[in-house]
Amino acid sequence: NFPGDGVLSADLPEDEPADHYRYDPALPTGFVTVSANDRRPIEIRADVLSYTSAPLKFPMTILGDIVLELHAATDGPDTDWFAILTEVFPDGQSKSFHYAPAGLRARYREGGGGESLLSANQPTTYRIPMGPAGHQIAAGHRLRLSIFSAAFPEYEPNSNTGSPPATDCELRVAQQTVFHNKNRPSHLLLPLIAI
Repeated sequence: NFPGDGVLSADLPEDEPADHYRYDPALPTGFVTVSANDRRPIEIRADVLSYTSAPLKFPMTILGDIVLELHAATDGPDTDWFAILTEVFPDGQSKSFHYAPAGLRARYREGGGGESLLSANQPTTYRIPMGPAGHQIAAGHRLRLSIFSAAFPEYEPNSNTGSPPATDCELRVAQQTVFHNKNRPSHLLLPLIAI
């Protein structure tokens, strides 16, 4: 287990404390472009939150579109949120079954091509489509959700300033908060099928 790891479960959350991390766009979280690579060197970073299930008692078959509903806040006017699912093997290896992480730039969260900057430290709900998956996780293996704010060099890091990206020359460190309590229950919508 990694320091700061959380639990991924089907149970509704209670009054749990929020999780926090510091996202520095000058030192962005890296992204492994090959799905078969072990993501543990990235998951142990202080700017990555990982939530891992207990070992599965039965195989879990995921077939369809996955969505993350993320309740989160940042201390600035804009930031990015990324998420990826991995299968954790009994030897600890953590391998994604998606090519790329799902991502959302906060200023575009409302869709429609418009921009809406954030209020500092205001809890906000983000619906992040994670794309389709067709994958079976074996019994005894675990499911892990990782949340982070950069996927470099696949995606240009968000400067967190809220300035127009094309002309922004400044970087600011963002203090990120992820909520998972009964009032703000961050959760995955997984399309599961019985085999």
